[in-house]
Parts: sequence; structure tokens; C-alpha cells
Amino acid sequence: MAVGTHGPPDRPLRWVDGLLYLDRYWRQERVVAAHVDAAVLAQPLTPDPERLDAALRRLFRSEQADRQRLAAYVAAHRRFSIVAGGPGTGKTTTVARLLAVLQNLADGALRIALAARTARPRRG
Repeated sequence: MAVGTHGPPDRPLRWVDGLLYLDRYWRQERVVAAHVDAAVLAQPLTPDPERLDAALRRLFRSEQADRQRLAAYVAAHRRFSIVAGGPGTGKTTTVARLLAVLQNLADGALRIALAARTARPRRG
């Protein structure tokens, strides 16, 4: 077992700060953390205000969607965002519409891949 962040890389397990990891997963977590850190520190995005407003009005029509619209507006200006909330708060809908907004701003040039599915249980 490797102990600490500078332990030997040829061990299957790694003990860091009181947590035991499979070394491979610990290394993958470090890579993801480095990408998140870089995105957070990068310059904010500057989408075209008119196009952004038009896309938000088209995709978030309901007055009840104010928080969802605000979340999409903020996320459109950031390189990294987290959408959080309890069950039934509209996270999946917000993310789907946010992706449509971003795709519109990029003239359809985005490649989008899902990293996690919704936690909504299956019916039937």
C-alpha cells in the first residue's frame, strides 16, 4: 500500500488523509480535480448578451422557472458549474435546457457527453 500523495505508484492501494483508495481511482480523481481547478480559475465566458437572453426567454418561458433561468444564465458565463437541488426541483430539466442554450450560443458546434444520469427511479 502507498501512503500519502507521494507514495510509490506501483501499489494497488493508497492511504491519503485517513481514506483508503484504489490507487487507480485516486489518480483519476486527481486528474478530474486538476481540470475542475483549471476551469474555476479560467477567465469567465462572455456569451453574446442578446443571443443568450433570446435563448433563455425561448427555453425558460414559465414564470415558475426563474431560478432555473438564473442558474442557466450564471452557468453560461462559467467554465464549470454545479446544478444542485432536492428531488423534483428541476435539475434535469435545467441542465437539458442549459445545454440547449450553450449549443445555441456555439451554433451547434458543441460535443456533449453525459457523465451521470438522473437519479430518478425507473417506473414499471
